[in-house]
Amino acid sequence: MDAFVAMRRFMLTNAEVFQRLSTMEYHQLKMQQHLQESDKRIESVTESFLAIIHNNNNIVSPLYNKNNSNEKDINGHCGYFSHD
Repeated sequence: MDAFVAMRRFMLTNAEVFQRLSTMEYHQLKMQQHLQESDKRIESVTESFLAIIHNNNNIVSPLYNKNNSNEKDINGHCGYFSHD
């Protein structure tokens, strides 16, 4: 019986500590969720950026002559050229 009384006193005297611990755990979980969402957004933007870069490597530059004639463009090239 003394053990239960001692445990009750311990709980009452440390209730604020337990409440603060509970609050900290709650905020930690919220922060973890926020970080996961941020990581997903960053990953999505990175994938989109890499896809754009990959697609741009296959696009003909507007600086090159597009009429495929013997006329030279500003870089001294004829016809279609890519940056591969």
